Amino acid sequence: MKVLPRVLMVCYGGGHVRMLLPVARALQDHGLAEPIFLGLTTARAEVLAADWPCLGFADFVEPGDAAALEAGERLVSQLATQAADLKESVAYLGLNWSDLVNEHGEAEATRRYQRDGRQAFLPVRTLRRILDRLKPDAVLATSAPRAERAALLAARGLGMAS
Repeated sequence: MKVLPRVLMVCYGGGHVRMLLPVARALQDHGLAEPIFLGLTTARAEVLAADWPCLGFADFVEPGDAAALEAGERLVSQLATQAADLKESVAYLGLNWSDLVNEHGEAEATRRYQRDGRQAFLPVRTLRRILDRLKPDAVLATSAPRAERAALLAARGLGMAS
């Protein structure tokens, strides 16, 4: 049996996930790769509706992430609407916040988040954790400036195709 390369498909919801779903189907149908989805925020529902398994940030929480999850709960409580699964939102916001604080310090992270909201996030450290755990052969993402971009940066830093 031929072992297919594993391609991590990283996407947000809306048009982002709708661009990657047909690519994943073509890769699988032509026997070119085994797609694995990391569905960010609202992408998860569309990935699951298309009959693909879907991972999220919550699948990569580790025992040392208690402070990040507390921050995530605080950030979720400030959202005007809750469009994604609560556990996933807490993990997504908390791990993003943790990366922002790790990179810039608490005061600067707070200033950036107050100014830019979620656009301040670029969770390269968390995406590196995910890539280290999954060990895909390649990473494919669309052009969102947050976790999708972080996935491509992390892949490049690890010498992975992207």
